[in-house]
Amino acid sequence: MKKFWKAMNDFLKNIISQTGNVIFFFKKKEIKREKINKILIISLYFRGDVLFNTVAIKMLKKIFPDAVIDVMVKSRSKEVPEGNPNINRLIVFDDIKTADYNDNPELKLKEKISLLKKIRKENYDLCIDFTGKYSTALIALIGGFRYSLGLNYNGFGFCYSKLVNINTQNTKGLLSEKYLNTLKEGLGINESEWLKLNTGFDNNCEIFLSPAEMSAAENKLNSLNLNPDKPLVCIQVTAGWKAKEWNEKNYSSLISELIYTDHEFVLIGSDDDKEINYKILDAVSPDLRKHFLSLPLKINAAIIKMLDLFIGSDSIGLHLAGAVGTPSIGLFGPTNPDFSNPNGDIHKVIYKKLTCSAGDSSQYCTRDAGKSCPDIECMRNISTGEVLENAEFLLNKYFNQKKLLLEKIKVLHISPDSVIHGTERHILSILKYSDREEFEHSVVNSKTEGIFGKDSRALYKLIKEGKFDIVHSHLNSYGGIIAKLAGAPAVVHTRHGVFWSEDELNKISFTEKYFQKLKSKMFDMTIALGEYEKKTLTEKFNYDEKKIASTINGVDIDDINAGVNKLKTKKELFGTDEDIIVGLVGRLEKQKGFDYLLDAVSLIKDKIDGIKFVIIGNGSLKDELIEKRNRLGLEDKILFIEYKKNILDYVYNFDMMDLTSLWEGLSYAVQEAMALSKPVIALTSPNVSGVKEIIVNGETGYLIESDYVNELGKYILVLSKDINRRLKFGRAAKERESEFFPEWRTASDMENVYRELYNTKFRNGKF
Repeated sequence: MKKFWKAMNDFLKNIISQTGNVIFFFKKKEIKREKINKILIISLYFRGDVLFNTVAIKMLKKIFPDAVIDVMVKSRSKEVPEGNPNINRLIVFDDIKTADYNDNPELKLKEKISLLKKIRKENYDLCIDFTGKYSTALIALIGGFRYSLGLNYNGFGFCYSKLVNINTQNTKGLLSEKYLNTLKEGLGINESEWLKLNTGFDNNCEIFLSPAEMSAAENKLNSLNLNPDKPLVCIQVTAGWKAKEWNEKNYSSLISELIYTDHEFVLIGSDDDKEINYKILDAVSPDLRKHFLSLPLKINAAIIKMLDLFIGSDSIGLHLAGAVGTPSIGLFGPTNPDFSNPNGDIHKVIYKKLTCSAGDSSQYCTRDAGKSCPDIECMRNISTGEVLENAEFLLNKYFNQKKLLLEKIKVLHISPDSVIHGTERHILSILKYSDREEFEHSVVNSKTEGIFGKDSRALYKLIKEGKFDIVHSHLNSYGGIIAKLAGAPAVVHTRHGVFWSEDELNKISFTEKYFQKLKSKMFDMTIALGEYEKKTLTEKFNYDEKKIASTINGVDIDDINAGVNKLKTKKELFGTDEDIIVGLVGRLEKQKGFDYLLDAVSLIKDKIDGIKFVIIGNGSLKDELIEKRNRLGLEDKILFIEYKKNILDYVYNFDMMDLTSLWEGLSYAVQEAMALSKPVIALTSPNVSGVKEIIVNGETGYLIESDYVNELGKYILVLSKDINRRLKFGRAAKERESEFFPEWRTASDMENVYRELYNTKFRNGKF
């Protein structure tokens, strides 16, 4: 009977597929990548599946570095991608059935229609359906996408521009690799290009944890009074369905042995798991109930990251261990570990394969993933002794190595100035949020202009005698070169910008390109501020992708808003309380492009009653700019103000901000304005503008890529006449700044770079 229904199901799929292909033949078309700027990913399965999708999202951002990527998830999974810098925003939608269990069976037609309307308004260029159900395929069909690609198991492949014929459940290999292959095949990427894309690519899943989440996890662990000198083991006893779970008595026995052999442990799960965890703990001792932690997913992930070993079934906990790099022991039975166990030698598998177990190309066993199995013999055959033996092996290898690495990593930062400019703010962000138990930071101010000067000799001596593990030079590359000559084990250099305009970059000489690349070879890692700068360095100067990483200039929204004196008024600061204030902040130098603003205001001067322009800053071009303002007859419209220490009071009283720079990285001025809920109009260009990473065109402000003077004037008038749009953009700007550019991320990104370099040197015997 089972074979009959399977045959009927296959027959119906075939009929649906053939009929759909005839009716919707026009949907099939080649996906032209150059036309893709906005992407929607549909990922509506469970938390583990969404985590596996993060690898493909990371690759997608590498393929389309300039594209906006939105992801549709269910509320049960939204914690997984939250805070992911590759994702623009999450669309949470629960009213659609995508699984045979733990899902919403109601039709919810009104809600689905509302969702489709919202999607169509977004004008996405590409939809990628990683869910592969008929319901998600129909979204791809009628969602107004230029192109779509996806997996499908229900005969609805006709809904996509490109159907990728990969059945993730019945094709050999890791699920995350299959989602990558979906991109490769769907986007028509050839082997040569795919090999290049995978060079230096980290194919591990990702989850991004904030300092608040790490702190919450640390506080929870501290409340248990665990001994940090003992190995700390994290256990998850539950899984997506009962058949995947190991025997309760075995877990009780395991915990008893861990206690006996001087290990610390915690159990993690949700409130729904409390009863079974208490039962397991009570079998050892009722006093152990406090060791069960019922916490949100990301705090559980932070717990796993802090501990030394994870033990559990094929579950979200195991997958999180892979994402955060904690050694693990995966207990597999009705599911195939080749599909979902984390990558790497630090992750061990215990799998008792039986005649009914999954074949090499099947994710699930022949007994409906264990759901129809009477005894789950495959899980019963896993012994406590085997788990302990694997635990001992991993802890001996990695816990002891971790203990050796407990000595603080010493980092010396070479700052180009003692005055606080953007570079110095960046260094302070690293110092502010860096883990002081893991890193010891020192900062030296060196105005080094060459490698033979007095400052250079002093710096050489300091590095030689200071025994720093890592020297990090900022802005001025000579400091990094001196560090290399002084024998520093690892040298990092952050450029803090690409200091050429678009025209200059396109005309740059071969000699200059060669010199820049030669300097980069001196460093173990070059840091780019943002993906645009990274793209410029790799494409224009042929920097080695393996030796370049990116971070951000982040800001602390709470600190910025707390630093504003809200009693200050427009009247007090600008001499008017009625005009709309269009503000600009920056050094009065060529780079900042203030001429564009003056020309734009001159162009629209007959339409700017009730608008006042304020330029705040010092610089060598001040007299020249004031003379031009006067010549254009704009004395009453454009006000020049010296730079102020309380600059945030002024920005708070702007109605909008303009940025007219010829080249600019991840501008602090723009981010402060966005943190204060101000929309921003910014000039930009294809290669040298990081503001495109900060501002979302038409949502938080406007980006102008050509016809600068006319377009700048146009959008100044658009925003000045529409207070509702200004307020809407301002709210969205603050939300975006909070989610994607928090100050702590600067430190987190750099800590990852420092750790990787330190561990590489350690493995090579340097330490």
